Amino acid sequence: MKRYQTWGGILTGLVLLVMAYLTVARLPPPRIQEFLQEHTVDLLHAHLVLILCALLFQTQRHHGLAFPSGWRCPAPLRWHLTVFLTGGILLTATLAPQTHRIFYDEDIYQGIAMNMAFEHRAQMCNDGVHEYGLFHCHRGEYNKQPNGYPFLIATVFRLTGINENATFFLNNVLLGVAMAVVFLIALHLFGNPWAGLFAALITALTPQNLHWFNTAAAEPSSTVSAALVVLAGLHATRNKDEPALILLAGLTSFCLNIRPENGLILIVLAAIFLGQWPQAFREPRFYLFVWLVALLALPVFMHALLVRNNPWGSDAAPFALHHFMDNLKVNLSYYWDNRQFPLLFTLLAMTGWHHRRRLGELALLWLWFFLFFGIFLFFYAGRYDYGADIRFSLPSHLPLALLAGIGAERLGHALARRLGHPPRLGYALVTLVLILSFIPFLPQVRAVTSEAWAARADHRFAREMARQIPDDALVLTHNPAMFHLWGKNAAQVSLALEDTEGTIPQPFLRAANHVYFHYNFWCNVDDPLQSGFCTRLLQRYRHELVVEYQERNNRFALYRIFPREDGKP
Repeated sequence: MKRYQTWGGILTGLVLLVMAYLTVARLPPPRIQEFLQEHTVDLLHAHLVLILCALLFQTQRHHGLAFPSGWRCPAPLRWHLTVFLTGGILLTATLAPQTHRIFYDEDIYQGIAMNMAFEHRAQMCNDGVHEYGLFHCHRGEYNKQPNGYPFLIATVFRLTGINENATFFLNNVLLGVAMAVVFLIALHLFGNPWAGLFAALITALTPQNLHWFNTAAAEPSSTVSAALVVLAGLHATRNKDEPALILLAGLTSFCLNIRPENGLILIVLAAIFLGQWPQAFREPRFYLFVWLVALLALPVFMHALLVRNNPWGSDAAPFALHHFMDNLKVNLSYYWDNRQFPLLFTLLAMTGWHHRRRLGELALLWLWFFLFFGIFLFFYAGRYDYGADIRFSLPSHLPLALLAGIGAERLGHALARRLGHPPRLGYALVTLVLILSFIPFLPQVRAVTSEAWAARADHRFAREMARQIPDDALVLTHNPAMFHLWGKNAAQVSLALEDTEGTIPQPFLRAANHVYFHYNFWCNVDDPLQSGFCTRLLQRYRHELVVEYQERNNRFALYRIFPREDGKP
């Protein structure tokens, strides 16, 4: 009888959840937007509390996610791992240039994080001011959802204060987390610490990893969160207890809240359950896990409803079959031409198939790789040579590092046996070869690269301009978040051009006579709407030039604006 009651309760819960999804699907978009702006921070805090509580229970029972049950890490191995992790963080923080590569998304992510930290709202601020150490947003906008990554930044901002360097440091540390996670996944899958160490080393020596983990982009956190789900899935299917499933549910839902393509991790997770715990599908607690994930992921579904018809900058369908072949030719060559990704890593990944006793585990890693490699083949901007969209390769790097790690371990073992020496000698030789294969990529790793050069120049010059602007002034710009991060009051240019029936626009009233206009990247582009804002503002209000800069054919300037006292054009 108790079993029937359990199944009845689960079925009732699933029916109620389906009804909730259907109800949400009928809500008007403005209602959904307002709900997400108002409650996303609370929902993500709930994720954090759930994950921390589940981790606490797991630490008491199974040493958390650290190692498989019954396995103890020898002290020398701990030292090896510590050196690798520290070295990886230092490599990305010191070798790769600290710069933005996705303009102006990285500023917007941090701007949303500021609003989460101060206003407790998930929004991009179009008109915000700093007052006595607090930030207030007078006009917010729904943007860059889902907001799992800005929530991470907001958590760091609460601890460190608003500091752009803290965001870069967050992504630096995430490379160390990525290395630790691939080590632990290798340990769970293959029971071989050397395969894990090689996977961690390959993760640290992948050039694009070093580039992007020293930015403020969302892809590093997206990549690491997907790997954490895989690790938690392996842990849960091995231990088969409720706290492990709750931890997995929290990490899975949070992963979905970082990037839309992270939904593919659900397929990998299903494969883990099928391979490691197939009888789970007969147990009530599995469906309680499904129910919890679906409940926590409801905001992700709400966001998907809002953007389902978004063209994402494409004139046609952003995802289409006709993009496949062109993207495949470019993206596949990325792993083979030895120009941006070491060919040795690809070859080592291919040799992993010789590990015949672990074909199921290898198939799982290839599934993980092909899902996150393949999704962008259908995206109009999914080519790795399309501007800065090489960042879309990052989610494929960790499964490939794991495959290459087991290949490197097999190669080291074979070399040592061939030479008649202990395995450590073979492993040392392979480590040396891996490091030598990375050295030719050093100039590329150190390079800023020319992608988005105009936006990067705009960001650099704007930082110089911000130093000349009084703290109580207002800056009119296309990118207020950039100035908000630097402690300045800023608003969208368009707000100063609103039809206010002969009265001075609100941003001007708050700033009195201390108003500046940032003549920026968008004033130079061939877009009548964006450049028109700049032209109209200068035509409408009296102004004087404060400072100007030139980069190639683009002009960047700071103007002092004097609103007319009568408020008339």
